[in-house]
Amino acid sequence: MENNIIPYEDIKSSSLKIIELLREFGYIIIRYPAITEMITHYRFSMINFMSLSEDERMTCTPEDFDRRGWSYGKEIFNGKTDSKKGSYYAFLDNNGDDVAENIWPSELCSPGLQSEPSDQISNLENFKENILELSKTITVVQKEILKTIGYNLESYNTTLRMLYYGKVLEDDYLENNYWCGLHKDHSYLTGLIPDLYIKNNNQIEKVDNSGLFIRGISVTIPEDCLAFQVGETLELASNGAVSATEHYVKKALGCERITLAIFLSPESDYVIPENKVENDRYINGMTYGQFANASFKKYYS
Repeated sequence: MENNIIPYEDIKSSSLKIIELLREFGYIIIRYPAITEMITHYRFSMINFMSLSEDERMTCTPEDFDRRGWSYGKEIFNGKTDSKKGSYYAFLDNNGDDVAENIWPSELCSPGLQSEPSDQISNLENFKENILELSKTITVVQKEILKTIGYNLESYNTTLRMLYYGKVLEDDYLENNYWCGLHKDHSYLTGLIPDLYIKNNNQIEKVDNSGLFIRGISVTIPEDCLAFQVGETLELASNGAVSATEHYVKKALGCERITLAIFLSPESDYVIPENKVENDRYINGMTYGQFANASFKKYYS
C-alpha cells in the first residue's frame, strides 16, 4: 500500500500516477501529516454532537431537509435502508467559506425545548470552526488533484457530509450487515478522512472485515492521510476515462463509526459534456443540478 501513497507536495508532479491509481483501484491516498490535528478536532466535535439528546439533534433538521443539517436512517441502497447511518450536511461556497443556509448546533438555543442551550450544546462552541477548517483544507487538495489530471473547473459546489454510523446490535447485524449499501457517489471527486471506531465509549482499532470496501476490497486510510475516490460526474465528464468508484461500508458488531466525506462537484448549472457512459440517471444535455436531484431522488426515502 505504501507504494500507492502520494505525498501532498508531490501531487503536481504525479499526474500519470494519479490517473493510473484511480483507474486500477478507484481511489488514491494522499499523505498530509498537517491534517491530523484538524481530524482530531473534528472527531471531538462529532462525538460531542452525538452526546446530545435526540430532540436536541433534531433541532438541526430543517422541515424541508433538502440535504441540510442532521438526518438519520434516510438513505436506501439496493432496496435496504441504511438505518444506522446518520448524516450532518453543510455546504461551502467556491472560496471554501460558510454559506447562509447551513445550520450549526453551536448557534442554536431552541425555545421549543429550553430557554438556554444545554451543557452539551455549549460544548459544541467550536463545532462549526473545526469542521470548516478541515473541510476547506480537504477541498484545496481535491482541486489540486483535479487540476493535475486535467479536469479542473473554474468554480465548484462543495458538500460536507459528517457521518456517524450507529451502534450495531446483533439483531441489526443479522438484518443488514451494511452500515452503507453498495453505491457510487455522484460527485466529481469525494474526499475521505480516516475512520474512527468507538466501542463501549472507548476509541478502538478498526475491526477486521468492517468499514470501507472499494470494489470489494477493504480499505484502511492511515491516520496521516486522506483518500479520494471518483464520482459519477467525473466519469461522465471524462467519457469513461476514469470510472466512478463502487463502494460500501460493512458493520462491526457492538461498534460505532465516525468519518467525514467531502463531495466536490460542479455548480448546478454546469452542463455535463455529452458522453457514451452508461448511467441510469444521466441523459445527454443534463446539468449537474438535474443529475444530482435525480440521484437524491433515487437514494433518499
